[in-house]
Amino acid sequence: MTVVDTKLYFLAGYQVPAGDGSFRTVSLVHSFDTSAVPGLVPAWSSFEPKMDDPDDVDDGSKELFSQCCSVQLSSS
Repeated sequence: MTVVDTKLYFLAGYQVPAGDGSFRTVSLVHSFDTSAVPGLVPAWSSFEPKMDDPDDVDDGSKELFSQCCSVQLSSS
């Protein structure tokens, strides 16, 4: 997780079948906007990170590093 301005970014990854009996890694980024107005603007969004050159990985593997945190949202 990282914080940029009013957004928290979470990196997620999982494996899916590639169709040839192997698996491929799918990476996603989820973001939470702490300034979003509930009911008016969605706070959560997701997108795939842009890889400059996916062929740079020699053996086709990726490493995923993550940290865990908990956030308590309270209503006023």
